[in-house]
Amino acid sequence: MKKLIAVVMLFFFAPSLHALTIGFRGTIIQVFDPDNFIDGRVNIGDTFSGSITYDFSSYTLIEHPNLAIYVYNTYPNAITVELNGLVFMTNPDGGRLRINVTNDRPEGIPDVLSFISNASNIFFGEVMTLSSLYWHLSDTTGTALSSLELPVAPPTLSDYNLNTFYIQRFADGVGDIGYDIIGNVTFAEQYAPIPEPMTAILSFIGFTLLGWRFRKNCA
Repeated sequence: MKKLIAVVMLFFFAPSLHALTIGFRGTIIQVFDPDNFIDGRVNIGDTFSGSITYDFSSYTLIEHPNLAIYVYNTYPNAITVELNGLVFMTNPDGGRLRINVTNDRPEGIPDVLSFISNASNIFFGEVMTLSSLYWHLSDTTGTALSSLELPVAPPTLSDYNLNTFYIQRFADGVGDIGYDIIGNVTFAEQYAPIPEPMTAILSFIGFTLLGWRFRKNCA
């Protein structure tokens, strides 16, 4: 019985990734592509979907008055967006994800929650420069956020007056072509976390032993 209890405790208290994955969907409201870089493949009214994953137990924190910046420099802390067969995502070989939380600023300055990924470079299966994936949520009433803590659940979209997603490639003024794809996020939910391999193994052992013990007691 002691061995069984020990295994069950390992099953319930095994370490996890502490990762949150937010799935989202939305609609494109603006496309700015003066040099036809994306070749007309994205238009107003098109729908997009994607996900943001980050570990809420491990990050670099930069603190300012009324502002907390949570910085991640390793994959799988990342943003991925799919749009008409195009895939935009954080570079797994060196991308960075930053989450900004702004709260309790002077009256008239909104609460802000933003997810920003730079060094992103996957475009339709080709390696191309993508400057930024940026989801910006803003609440002018100052009630959407109650602290500067890192969110551990998807944002409630109805709490925010402004809810905009940007896919951007910045022009450098010396021949580098830029574009802006802008959308409104209309739905967000939490995806079930994927357990670490050891957690899955311990889960299997725990349930197997519980079943064996139950059958033995019923014999």
